[in-house]
Amino acid sequence: MEKKGGEMKTVRLTAKDFIGEYSRVYSGKALDYDINLEIEKDLGWVRFDRINVAGYICAESGTGIEARESIKAGENIKVGTNIKARWNIIARWSIEAGEGIEAGESIIAGWDIEAGENIKTGWNIEAGTNIKAGNDIKAGTNIKARWSIEAGNDIKAERNIKAGESIIARGSIKAGWDIEAGESIEAGEDIEAGYGIQAGLLIACKREIFWSTQMYAGVLIKRKTKDSEKTITCGKLSPRDGATIECGIVKEIGLPKSKIKEKNENDR
Repeated sequence: MEKKGGEMKTVRLTAKDFIGEYSRVYSGKALDYDINLEIEKDLGWVRFDRINVAGYICAESGTGIEARESIKAGENIKVGTNIKARWNIIARWSIEAGEGIEAGESIIAGWDIEAGENIKTGWNIEAGTNIKAGNDIKAGTNIKARWSIEAGNDIKAERNIKAGESIIARGSIKAGWDIEAGESIEAGEDIEAGYGIQAGLLIACKREIFWSTQMYAGVLIKRKTKDSEKTITCGKLSPRDGATIECGIVKEIGLPKSKIKEKNENDR
């Protein structure tokens, strides 16, 4: 079904446009580029070879989208459950999924990237504003947001994690290379960088901080910072050989009892 929305045509797909009851594969004609794409609710997974539209993509509640290649939209991508692509997921504006977002290569949005569960990619995750997940955020190379990165569990990148404002995880924050935030870096468990850690304001976690080169806290230059905004608070500092703290007020509060017990058992 097609309908006009302003100057751009809107194409709405329903169950009859797909083959299969549980693994629905798109069976219609090739989708035009200059359209908005809507998919009705409660279809489960719907599968395409690829999607590339100039307008928005909206799959209603109970419907998820999977592509053998890439999914691209000139405006927003919003999906009721999951969105998955073998290659890239790219939106000029925002990408939002009620459950997970997964790409074999990169996930890129001009504005927000938000998932109720996990965000996972083989290469980069990059947002013009915020990245937020209810569970994990994991990238095979870099995670980058102009504003904040926030996860209900872990944030992990094989290379760099960088945010213009804050990086916050209820679990651990781990980067193979550097971790850098314009404001604070906060984790409920460990913070670990293969190289250095830099925060414009405080760095805090409940367990250990691992790094190999230099660590800076409270280096914000756009305004004067208070001592409370320059702290490095953790259960234990665990610098690797030659690692230094170049700026920051250290507060080691001791490891949680469960962590101490775990370390003792591992030492046996």
